[in-house]
Amino acid sequence: MASLFSSPTAQDRLTAAVVELEGQTSAEVVVTVRSASALHREGDYLAGFLTALVVLLLLLYLPWPFALYTFPLEMTAGFVVGAVVSMRLPALRRYLVMRAAKTRAVEQAARAAFHELGVSATTGRTGILVYVSVFERRVKLVGDLAVDRRVLEPGWSEAERGMERALVAGDPEAFAAAMLGLGPELAVRLPRGEDDVNELPDEVQA
Repeated sequence: MASLFSSPTAQDRLTAAVVELEGQTSAEVVVTVRSASALHREGDYLAGFLTALVVLLLLLYLPWPFALYTFPLEMTAGFVVGAVVSMRLPALRRYLVMRAAKTRAVEQAARAAFHELGVSATTGRTGILVYVSVFERRVKLVGDLAVDRRVLEPGWSEAERGMERALVAGDPEAFAAAMLGLGPELAVRLPRGEDDVNELPDEVQA
């Protein structure tokens, strides 16, 4: 999935999509890509706990005798091994972290990035952040005060879901197409003026 944004060709395609979208509306669109929205250590701890539990069961039920004093050491070693494996295997950690925790982390990080990247600094408060979190496989759209998500539904949510599907598939063309799906409704709600000025960068932001 990271290759969706790492290649120059893909980045150029997404930049072109931002330019095309902004050509239809006064909204200012910024795309940012993050490898993850949180550390999600709870996934590592859960992997460690499950590994330690397996070690305990083996110590209890294997037909060979084990000294009781070795149990804490073996279980601690199992916990460490499980946690390290989870840290090294993002796919495993993603499976172990609860969906609600991933969603909450993306929402919080997206709103923080909205201010960090200055998306709220446009003259007409028409900024829109397309926040992409690779680990969580989530895309979050955050709009400024002049961008009312309620009046842009269902297109707003459809665009998020379409970009998420493209993220998982590693398809930059599909990602750009889903983002451009916002264009028609934005053109109606926030039409582009003749004196419109590009206030925010079009390139993908790290």
